[in-house]
Amino acid sequence: MLFDLLLPEKPVSELTSVNKISFMSEHIPFEKVKKAYEDKFTILHTTVPLFGENSGEIVLRGINKETAIRFLLEHLQMDKTHTIAIGDGMNDYEMLQFVHYGVAMRNAKPELKEVADYITGSPDEDGLLHFFNQHGLT
Repeated sequence: MLFDLLLPEKPVSELTSVNKISFMSEHIPFEKVKKAYEDKFTILHTTVPLFGENSGEIVLRGINKETAIRFLLEHLQMDKTHTIAIGDGMNDYEMLQFVHYGVAMRNAKPELKEVADYITGSPDEDGLLHFFNQHGLT
């Protein structure tokens, strides 16, 4: 079932753009993939433990969640004082640095926690629910 969720809605031959590639491996070390492609792409470890330690994302440089938030704010003609972001992986790093209030999950990578304004509980601890309740967002 998990792999069915990862398949594109269209056949690969009909896709016109790609913003990231997720990879999962039991046999090829993450560091080997990173070394092979880091000169052209951003290579990040996966945040999904089920995928394994050798899994990750290959992303176009300069394209990240901060880029998407900037685009959305410009479209809505709003400034970032109206933004909160919550993350747990290094693919959230730029986003948490950019937004007005960045929240890291307790299970987040240490580097992500360093740039967060607040650290909430892990998903297993209902961290989002507690954060929302504490900040009047429910």
